[in-house]
Amino acid sequence: MDFRKMPVLMKEQKENGKKDQYIEITKVLTEATDRVQARKEKLELLEALIGTLENMDFQIYELYRALADCFKKVLKELLTEYSSLEAAEKQTVSEAVKRACAIRILLEEKYEAYIL
Repeated sequence: MDFRKMPVLMKEQKENGKKDQYIEITKVLTEATDRVQARKEKLELLEALIGTLENMDFQIYELYRALADCFKKVLKELLTEYSSLEAAEKQTVSEAVKRACAIRILLEEKYEAYIL
């Protein structure tokens, strides 16, 4: 499965009141986190992770936490090269940080420098 499709799949799960795909979605995103190397793919993965987390039921904490950890790992990798990111890439990071702060995965005070 393509990790880029996970936010849509998770949204469908939420809208239908189902949770039967949560484990598979988490597996796909966790494996992508370990595999992705290119900056473009990291940015896409960051977007996929936050989009999935926004639509995920927090009550399945272990899976939610696993994806939150993946998000933080990918974000950390991108922030190490933040100064060399292009403007559009910085905007992608900024949007992901804003969204993560909104759902309390990140503390806004700690990441305010990356919110454009």
